[in-house]
Order: sequence, then C-alpha cells, then structure tokens
Amino acid sequence: MSLRRGAPWLAVAVAVVCGLPLVGRGFTSEDFLLLRVLTESPPWQDLHGWLFGPWLGIDVVRFYRPVSQLLLAFEANLFGAHSWLYGLVHLAVHAGCVALVYRLGRQLAPAGSEEGVRGPLVAALLFAVYPLHPNAVAWIASYATLFAAAFALAALSLWLDWRRLGGGWRWGASFGLFLAALGSYEAAVVVPLLLAGTELLRFAEEDRVAKRHVSKHHVPKWRALALAPFFVAVLAYLLFRRAIFGAAVGGYESFANRLAPGEWAGLAADAVACLFRLLHPIYGGPLDGAAPSWAALAVLAWLVVPVFLMLRGARPAAAVLRRWGYAWAWALVSFLPFSFQPFVPANGRYAYLAAAGLALGFGGFVAAVGAGAGRRRRAVVAAVALTAALGVQWLVLLPGNVVAHRQAGEEARRVSARLADGVVGSALPGPLFVTGHPVFVRDAGGTPLAQVLRYGLNDSLRPPFRPGGGGPTVYPLPGIGQAPVAALRWEGERELFEVQPAAVPAFEAQREGDAIRWEPVGGADGYRLVVATAGNPGFVEAAAGTTAVQLPADFVRSMQRLYAAPTFWWVEARAGGRVVALSRLQEIEPAVEEGGRP
Repeated sequence: MSLRRGAPWLAVAVAVVCGLPLVGRGFTSEDFLLLRVLTESPPWQDLHGWLFGPWLGIDVVRFYRPVSQLLLAFEANLFGAHSWLYGLVHLAVHAGCVALVYRLGRQLAPAGSEEGVRGPLVAALLFAVYPLHPNAVAWIASYATLFAAAFALAALSLWLDWRRLGGGWRWGASFGLFLAALGSYEAAVVVPLLLAGTELLRFAEEDRVAKRHVSKHHVPKWRALALAPFFVAVLAYLLFRRAIFGAAVGGYESFANRLAPGEWAGLAADAVACLFRLLHPIYGGPLDGAAPSWAALAVLAWLVVPVFLMLRGARPAAAVLRRWGYAWAWALVSFLPFSFQPFVPANGRYAYLAAAGLALGFGGFVAAVGAGAGRRRRAVVAAVALTAALGVQWLVLLPGNVVAHRQAGEEARRVSARLADGVVGSALPGPLFVTGHPVFVRDAGGTPLAQVLRYGLNDSLRPPFRPGGGGPTVYPLPGIGQAPVAALRWEGERELFEVQPAAVPAFEAQREGDAIRWEPVGGADGYRLVVATAGNPGFVEAAAGTTAVQLPADFVRSMQRLYAAPTFWWVEARAGGRVVALSRLQEIEPAVEEGGRP
C-alpha cells in the first residue's frame, strides 16, 4: 500500500489505539442522568417537545440539541447499560473525525504544491494524540461535542469539494451537515465563519485550476453568495433560541454574562490563556498558572517562528501563510461559543474543534517548509523539530488523561455499588442524603481531570443501570460538610458509607414566595442557601449582613422536571469558610404547570 493510500488509515489506527483503553471504562456523572432520562422518555414519545423545546425539557441551561439528543437516545435504547458499546461507537466517530482532518489537510493544500500527504498526515496524527480528547470521546455525556464536530468537519470538507468540483448536491450536503451540527451543539454556530475563512484564503493557484477544469455554471462567480444561507440559518437559530430561552446566546448563563462590554478585557486575556492551554495542556506542572504576559509571549512565539521558517523555505509563500493564519483563526474562533472560558482536562471537550484547526496549521507548516527542502534544509529540520516537540508533548500527556478517565469510571462504579449496599442496609428513613462521594478525579494540585459523580448518583441506582432498582430517593450533597439531616458519608480510604448524624439547626429561615429570609447569625461572615435535589445540590452565596436571597427558580424547576422527587433547602451560616450554624431542613412543593407537569 502506498503512503498516499495508507496515510489516513495510519492516522485512524493511532486514534483507535489511543482510545481503545477507554472503551468500556464505565459510566460517570451525567452519563447516568442522560441515559436514564433518554431510556425512560425518548424524544420520539414527545416530538413537539423534542423539536420545539429546550434540551431534556429543562431551562436551567440554554441548550437546544435535538439532533445529538436523538442520536444518543437511539444508543441508549439499543445499548442500555453496556458502556463498551457506547465506547466503541464514540471511538468510531472520533476516528472518523481524524480521517476528516486528514482529508481537510489535503483539500486546503495550495493547488500545484509539492506537499503530497506529509502535511495532512502530520495534522491527522497531531489531532489523534491531542491529550484532552478523552473528555470528548470517552465521557458519553460529551456526545454533543463529538457528533457536532463530525458533522462540522464533514460540512467543511464537502464545501471545499464543491468549490473545486462544483455540483449543487455537494453544496446541499454541506448545508445539511451544518444544520445537523447546529442541531447537535451550540458551538457549531462558528462553522459559517470557518467557511468564510476558506473563501478569504482565495488560493490563486486553485482558482486557476478550477477555471480550467470546471464549467462556470458549476461554481458561482460570486461564491460568497453561497455562504448566505449558512449565516441566515445561524440568525434563524439565534432567534429561535431567544424564543425558547429569552436569550439568543449563552448555553450557560455565566458564558452569556462574560459577553458584556465591561468583560472584554478579561475575554482578551482568557483568549490568550485558551490558546496557550491548547498548545500546552499541562496542569500542575511548570507551565500551570503561567502569567498572562508569559502566556502571550509563548503564543506569539509559536505563531511567529513558523512564519519565519515558512518565508525561508515555503513556496508559494503567500498561499501557505494565508493557510497558517486561517488555522490559528480557526482555533481562536472555536472558543467563541465558550466565551473563552479557560478549560481543564475535565472540560477538555471545549478544545476538540479548536485542536483540529491547530493540527491543520502545523501539518501545513511542516509540509510547506518541506516542499522547499532543496533550498533551505535547515528550515526543514527546524520545522520538523518544532512540530515534533509539540506532538511529543501531547503524546506524553495523553496517557495520564486516559488513566484519569479510567480511574473515574472505576470510582463511579465502586461508589454506586457500595451505595446500593448501603441503601439496603441503612436504617435511615427515606429520602437518603449522601455526602463525601468523589466528584472529580483530580491531580496533586487539585485540577479536575475527569468527572466521577458530579451528577448521576441517584440515577446510577435506577434502570437501566440496576434493573428493578428502587428504594429511597438519593440526594447527593458533594461539598457539604454538615447537613440538618442524617446522611450516609463516603469514607474513601475504607471505601464504604457510614452514617453521619444530623447537625442541630441553630437558627430559623423562612420562605416567602421565591425569597428565603433569616435573621443575622452572630459571628457569621457569609451565608449559603443549599437546595438539595436528586440530581445535584444548588447553591446561592450571600455576603455577611445579608438576610435574604432568591431561590434559584430555574434550577428547582429543571430538577423537578428531571426527577419525580421532592426538593429540600436550608441555609448555612459560615465563618472562615466553615459552617457555624444551620437552619432546619424544609421542602419545596412542586409547582404543577398546565398539563400536570412540574
């Protein structure tokens, strides 16, 4: 098999080998919640709510994901509690994304260049070994990221085919895949910007080839007009989101708040941090917590040094430099939907699409400089060494994140099994409050590496994970040291649950509508409202001297939609970060809406 034919298979094989240890690692956190809900209430049972309502019928987060939700529902109803089947499917989708990165590398190469397969292969290999991919591939709850990225990369590839070969069906397929990406994940709104970037490249050589070999009616003279439907679709999508959520942008409210004009300086600093973390996803090491100025200099060096090498060795220089700028713009634009929120391995899925752009840039860089090997051999050696250093760093970091995700699956399985035993043997009356269980696997510095049971503890005791499961509703309380009710506390060293006695309520708090009020507590320097649900607790912080907060109504309503169980609350008085007094436990009655649904 020639290198040209074997290159994409080599990259896919590397991705599969890196991902195979994660197949069957078990479920964690939101996996339990999502698969339980999609098994009990698949979207085809409520087509109107699926197409015209928020994700899972909840509005505490502004998600609209009908396509990816449908795909995961098919998986949930086919695979049940067999985690290895989900793992195989998602690894196959990831391998497809690696193949698409290779194909995009071939398509983006300047026409008539000598790059061949070297650049696309380097790009695909870099993308395959990116160390934060386990969060997007192995964590089933990242399904939206993975499916949307596959649709988006395929849409870009078909667009480039249409530019080169014409054919209205290619344009239509590209547009359809973009709509599928947009219906899978909010971050897909950037795809039209990436398509526009391909038009701004305007490779002169490619245009000449197209004019010689493609009829004029195949490729419109004003190709930018063909982008208009993509941008119109984004506008319609944002207006639709506004009708559903009352806000056009921001899946998480905190992301939307970061877009305010007063936050733009912070956004610029965080954009640099995101690019730095994209290049160097090292946490707890010498690069962790790099000062913004040093991070900016590092990003600038990685951006400028290859430009110098390409100017010395690449031909045609203008075309390859445009492609280099496009790759970095791709990476930067991909963080826009997340408001440049700095990411850690536990939410490394934010970097999935951005890593594809950066990989394409470095693949093109190596190939472009290599094409001038006869002219500037030292430039070639430097280009290969620079890219190899980046790839080696990523390859060295990858096993650590694979191990962390495997460990997370094992911990979730162990805690759930021990809790099932504890529920049977516990003399505590229902509902059952549980505290102390692991939320994340963390490194020595406390950086979250993988989700364990941030959500899903109650769901893990229900079908499809435990057929016939039942018993009292479990109320997880991660991060709670004391509670005004007896609880089971996870003792990690002994790997068992023990009864934690209830703390004695020391002051009174009252609910008036959505307002929670209390009298000041002597010595307290702050307060925290705790809302206990079967999914996860919600918190509202209050400063010293505050005597009232608003109940997080959207959160409560969303949890009551997901769980047919009561919701409880109490107030903590805190001093020096410790709880000094608690109010008593009180219940929030479900607000029944028209149709009998809370």
